[in-house]
Amino acid sequence: MDKHSKINDLFQLAKEQPTEYSFDQTKERFVNSLENSISKAQTKRQFLTTKKLIIMILSIYTISMLAYLLIPNTIENQNEIKTISEQKSLNSSSKLIEKETQLANNNYSNSKSVEYDSIATNEISENIISENIIIPANDINAKTPDNQNKRIPLVDDNFIDEYPFPKLTEEEIKENNKVKKEMIKAFSKLDSRKYSYLPTGTFEYEDKTISLQSFIIQKTEVSNLEYRTFLFDLLILGNKEGFLKAKPDQNQWLNLPGGQNNKMKEFYFSHNSYDNFPVVNISREGAEMYCKWLSNAVYNYNTSKNPNYYSNGNKYCDIRLPLKVEWVYAASSAGKKIIYPWGDSLKNENGIFMANYKRSFEDNENGTLYITDDILAPSKSYLPSEFGLYCMSGNVSEMVYNEIDKDNHKFINPGTAGGNWMSTEEEIKILSDDKFKGEVNPSPMIGFRVVSTHLNGF
Repeated sequence: MDKHSKINDLFQLAKEQPTEYSFDQTKERFVNSLENSISKAQTKRQFLTTKKLIIMILSIYTISMLAYLLIPNTIENQNEIKTISEQKSLNSSSKLIEKETQLANNNYSNSKSVEYDSIATNEISENIISENIIIPANDINAKTPDNQNKRIPLVDDNFIDEYPFPKLTEEEIKENNKVKKEMIKAFSKLDSRKYSYLPTGTFEYEDKTISLQSFIIQKTEVSNLEYRTFLFDLLILGNKEGFLKAKPDQNQWLNLPGGQNNKMKEFYFSHNSYDNFPVVNISREGAEMYCKWLSNAVYNYNTSKNPNYYSNGNKYCDIRLPLKVEWVYAASSAGKKIIYPWGDSLKNENGIFMANYKRSFEDNENGTLYITDDILAPSKSYLPSEFGLYCMSGNVSEMVYNEIDKDNHKFINPGTAGGNWMSTEEEIKILSDDKFKGEVNPSPMIGFRVVSTHLNGF
């Protein structure tokens, strides 16, 4: 029978079939077809699964035999291998940490085109501060472009993920970079509106004759705006750990007598009305981080403009917190024997008070009473000293170091100087006792200003 005949027969058969099926008939055929398909698929999968299981068992057996033949099976050899492995891991980790730490510590000072010594290598008299003293600020693990992918964690990563960091807009980032650039230029050019020059000199301090090399000192206490610029720059650079380390502890406002300072807690650091007021409630570590940040920013900016900048005589040291002896020298206008930075009286010739402190007066009925200004005054308040320095006494107690550890090339014995807005007239004297000796934690009464020493004088 040819193909055409077969086709004709099929058509004839189709014509003889019913023209439509009931729903039940269609359902029955569909279900029977589906069950047959599932049954075939299950049979196929079972076959493949059995095949894979056999292959897996054979593979495990082969690997086990190889392990038995090739790897020493004694406890002694296993312990030896484990010891060697752990030692290699320890050495590797140590080298990595050492490398990261060295990178962070040398990010600024080792990249300079001139070589500095941290402390003068020549002999220094016990009573002499040599002109070659250079104390780098402590490392902050800052994520600068050179080390932003290498860090040793400062804060628990889970806490970082949960903390509500400020989200800067493009306009805020632009404004922050502008202020940062102004701060860099002010230091690089030793802007007389921002910094004062103290000449080399000798003076009597604590029954000793002290000689100091020339240095520069900030005319005002570091402001909220300057410190906020530093914190925001850390965020811009992706250094959230540094931000959490350095941010102010605003809860300290609530620890003041009465504890009713919620508005200060909310607004003092963040509101632009307080931009030019001194930053407070920061730890000493935060202040040192600020110093290191500004040092790095100044160096990176100047070398980007001129790679030979630091080989052309511009050899000033890292920005840092002052020694107490430097602070006293500056506050006393190069060692003059005066009680306060402006002289010996709390008022000037016009009867105006010269500092922000807790003033006392005698009340015939109630005895001695104390009053203070509206907490803190702007960093640039009252009349400046002979060297143009503002609020060296009163307003905020300023962070200093009292000694030099010559063996380890660093400043030690933290303290403060100058008294603050809660201090009495006795406590704001240049040579008054320090109520915050040894204090490194945040306080509403403590702030700071920075200094820097030039290697070759000015």
